[in-house]
Amino acid sequence: MANTRGGFNDPMGTPGTTTGTTTSGGMGQTAGSAMGSVKEGMSSMADKARDAASNVTERVRDVASTVSQRAGDMASGAAQCAQDMASTVGHRAEDMVADLTHLIRRYPVQSVLAGLGVGFLLAQVLRSNDR
Repeated sequence: MANTRGGFNDPMGTPGTTTGTTTSGGMGQTAGSAMGSVKEGMSSMADKARDAASNVTERVRDVASTVSQRAGDMASGAAQCAQDMASTVGHRAEDMVADLTHLIRRYPVQSVLAGLGVGFLLAQVLRSNDR
């Protein structure tokens, strides 16, 4: 039984009730709006993906900057520590030379005898290694 308005009967067979639009323009509009919704959804997803990628890139740059800064600080600290140690060793060596010079001036004869004794012992050690 066909409806005179161009509609279809419902599944129960009740005349006069329509279940859809029969014009091709109506279906095209529905498909067009569905395509528009899909495009909007895809565009929204693409924007979100771009934003997420941008955020990740920014965070990676921040972390890299922080790591670089900390590495520079550590290298600077290590260099300062090495410089301090070298300075300390240099000062101690200068103090030892000054003390030795003072002892040699205070006890010149004993210093010469000690030098001869150290020289003799070194000669004996080196001579025994040659054999």
